[in-house]
Amino acid sequence: MSKPVSQSMSNGYPIECCNRNQNNLQPRFHHPLCAPILYNDKNNWPNCLNYVRSALAVGERCTFGAAEQLNQATGNLDLSQLYGITDVAERKLRTLTNGALKSTSSENLLPTSPDDEDHRFCAWESSANSTTCFTAGDSRVNSSPLSILIYTIFMRNHNRIAAELLTRHNNWSDEQLFQAAKAVNIDIYRRIVVREWLTEVLGNDAAAEVLATPPASPDERLPEVSNEFAVAAIRFYFSMLPNVLHNLAATNEVAPSNK
Repeated sequence: MSKPVSQSMSNGYPIECCNRNQNNLQPRFHHPLCAPILYNDKNNWPNCLNYVRSALAVGERCTFGAAEQLNQATGNLDLSQLYGITDVAERKLRTLTNGALKSTSSENLLPTSPDDEDHRFCAWESSANSTTCFTAGDSRVNSSPLSILIYTIFMRNHNRIAAELLTRHNNWSDEQLFQAAKAVNIDIYRRIVVREWLTEVLGNDAAAEVLATPPASPDERLPEVSNEFAVAAIRFYFSMLPNVLHNLAATNEVAPSNK
């Protein structure tokens, strides 16, 4: 849904728009992509939050106008974070048997990623002295335990739907089962986002107004996000994440934390 392209210096280092004391740099030291967020502080420190513009995309008409950011994901609510955005990526995530997605055989978790992939966000297992890295249609799957949880739920739901379809249509091919299960899974995802999550974010009245607004064209009938939301407004969801995550014991009670 949203994966803007972050930009860096030619040597790979991040672009800095504020100095080491978190104060605004003088204009001559500003990188062209800098758009720091400045604010007044009575102590005059810090007053600068680093913000670098995302990479720009070429407009459809190749004319001058408002900047449009490049999105590495699709703008549609299509679960591309689970299935990938290309047929090649999607095929790597499939078992190619009975329409199912790959999963770990023992615990029905997401499949683990190859050793040659970037493991910066993977979970560290101190007991095994190794990392556990999952793979999905989006490289950010390991960035948060909550994202791993959501990806896992929809992976399991896809396989549940595919298994149910197989019992009803045992003459269907793997491709038929997969595409049908994917379509149902995406529809469930869209309904959760539009009918449930949107109401929690906007409130009942505002959400009802948005849902009642007819599409301006047939192209707008598919649920999708605007560029403004994808590269900027969606960042608010970080404030919805809990500060502390608790593990559950086998009794479904909160396990004591390890300090």
